[in-house]
Amino acid sequence: MSKAAATPCSPHVRVTLAKTEMIEKRRYWFIAFFLLLDLAAFGQVKRKDLIGEWTTNNSDSLYYKSEFIELYQDANFRFGLKTCNLVEWRVGKQKFSLVDIYTCTEPARESFSNEKETLKLINKGSQQFLEVNKGIESATFLILDLQGRKVDRYPCNIKVLKLKRI
Repeated sequence: MSKAAATPCSPHVRVTLAKTEMIEKRRYWFIAFFLLLDLAAFGQVKRKDLIGEWTTNNSDSLYYKSEFIELYQDANFRFGLKTCNLVEWRVGKQKFSLVDIYTCTEPARESFSNEKETLKLINKGSQQFLEVNKGIESATFLILDLQGRKVDRYPCNIKVLKLKRI
């Protein structure tokens, strides 16, 4: 090996350093791009995240009167409550229904509406809203949080949706 090849100022070393710097810059921009893309999608709830049955406590008409609502996607949620009155959202890919449930009689009673019910997911800036329409009645909720919790008795996570009535 010649003495010129080993010096830091040789053309071979300069080309290698330039290529390394170029690769590092590309890697930096690649990572930065995907981080920005990920941050733009962070915290965004999608319609498919809402598919399923969501239950909340409705004792003393709590669902209809309360400013803050927590809905649970858990088959056993209703059995842990000390109330008979529940509200359930049944969300499908295209369908939505809001059901009032009374569980203290055998068999339990479910009340449905004959009117068309819809659930719209609305994005406004960095905030997301759910608009529930039932005939001429309408309610809008700000989505505060959607979390999944792991429970030992289930293979799936339990989801908790926190909303604020607007």
